[in-house]
Amino acid sequence: MQVDELDAGMAIGHDASARGLLMVSANTMELGALVSLTVKLPPDLRRERTLKARVVRVEANDEDPEGMWPHRIALEFEGPDEEIERALRELEEQGVARKKQ
Repeated sequence: MQVDELDAGMAIGHDASARGLLMVSANTMELGALVSLTVKLPPDLRRERTLKARVVRVEANDEDPEGMWPHRIALEFEGPDEEIERALRELEEQGVARKKQ
């Protein structure tokens, strides 16, 4: 994932949904900031989607406080994204991802 507003430009996404995602990053961001991010969608990672989102939570990444990804940032997309939802369903069907209960 590439986030234009990050100095390093890269982040790793976790807990994605059609409405948003949690990412870990080397850099932090301002709460409430509007961001543009580009995600590569499976299965081939060649499909890209550019989305607008708002930063809704910023916190320390307790799992990697001194490592490469010391920040956790939650983003909320401007609206649900059907293509991301479809890609997540495909990953779940393949057993690569699982829906949180």
